[in-house]
Amino acid sequence: MISVQHTPSYDPAVIQAAVDRHFELLHLDELIPKEGKITIKPNLLLKRRPEEGTTTHPALVEAVVRRIQKVSNAQITLADSPGGPFTKQALEGIYRASGMEEVAKKPGAVLNYDVGSTHIPNPEGKLCKAFDLINPIAEADFIVSICKLKSHCMTGLSGGVKNLFGCIPGLTKPEFHWRYPEERNFCGMLLDLCGTVKPEITFVDAVVSISHTSSPAICVTIRHSSWLRFSCILSQIFSSKNKCKKRTLDTFLILNFRRFCFLKCCKSLRLGFKEKLE
Repeated sequence: MISVQHTPSYDPAVIQAAVDRHFELLHLDELIPKEGKITIKPNLLLKRRPEEGTTTHPALVEAVVRRIQKVSNAQITLADSPGGPFTKQALEGIYRASGMEEVAKKPGAVLNYDVGSTHIPNPEGKLCKAFDLINPIAEADFIVSICKLKSHCMTGLSGGVKNLFGCIPGLTKPEFHWRYPEERNFCGMLLDLCGTVKPEITFVDAVVSISHTSSPAICVTIRHSSWLRFSCILSQIFSSKNKCKKRTLDTFLILNFRRFCFLKCCKSLRLGFKEKLE
């Protein structure tokens, strides 16, 4: 299920209203666990300010945290493994620059400084049968991914699936680029990673994208207790080069496109969303 909300700015009230509407339309309150560990995974690729459009905006992260707090007493952790060394010092600088430090100063969420990882098997993977995942992801009871819509030199588009590459610790990431140098195999590996992480909810921060071409919107997709099965054309999600074959993936994926392409792909994949674009 997919929900799309026109969101013209990062004004906190506007963002909170959009997030609340997503929760209402998709009945997300019913999915949130009342206790346990919830990990929110934003895109914190580099030490960049929110206005540079590289990382997930803190206003969206804070709005999601506030909404979760209304229905849950779970421990909420903000966690990502940015590019470069996965160290406490690197995380401190990125949290400060990206605005996540300010989000964590308010009650409700803590920043991750655990730089360990856990080996997680994925026997159903097509290309990759196991991944080392950062501990806050491996140990979470419930995962919320909040990605940043932007272009990517290899996959063409960085969205809900590509965001999960940040679940792999630090300098382990270049190994995957070396192992899967071709676009199709790299995208296939990302699908295997998505099937291992299994985020319950994925938000896409597309109010401002790094390509500056997408319509202002925040999108959210969820999976219920039973996974939706659908044939996913990789080139529609990752690239415009149309080199990838079909793969079936047991998950809900967000389609991060401009308005026309989004509606076209929803139709071709027989996906529905709760509220039409105005």
